[in-house]
Amino acid sequence: MSYLIFGKVGETIINRNEKPFWTTYIGFIKLWFGIFIMNMLFELVINTINYNLNLKLLGIGLLMWIVSLPLFLVIGAIHGLTSGWFIGKEIELKKNK
Repeated sequence: MSYLIFGKVGETIINRNEKPFWTTYIGFIKLWFGIFIMNMLFELVINTINYNLNLKLLGIGLLMWIVSLPLFLVIGAIHGLTSGWFIGKEIELKKNK
C-alpha cells in the first residue's frame, strides 16, 4: 500500500512539479487512512471468525473503530507534517543542485 501511495507522490512531485511538502503531507494522510481501514477490516474479520457472525459485536467493533478515526488522522497529520517538512527540504536541495 505504501509503495503505491508514495510512488504516486514521487511521480506527482517530479512530473507535475508540485510542492514537495504538501504532496508528501497528503501522502502520509492517505497512508494513515489506509492503515486505519486495513486494521479495521482485519479486526472485524478475526472477530467474525472467532465469535461467528454476531451483529451486536460487529456493531460495537464498527463503532469503536469509527470513534478512533480522529486519533488515526491526528497521528497521521503529525507524522505527515514532520516527515513532509524533512522530505520537502531534501527534495528542494536535490532540485537546486
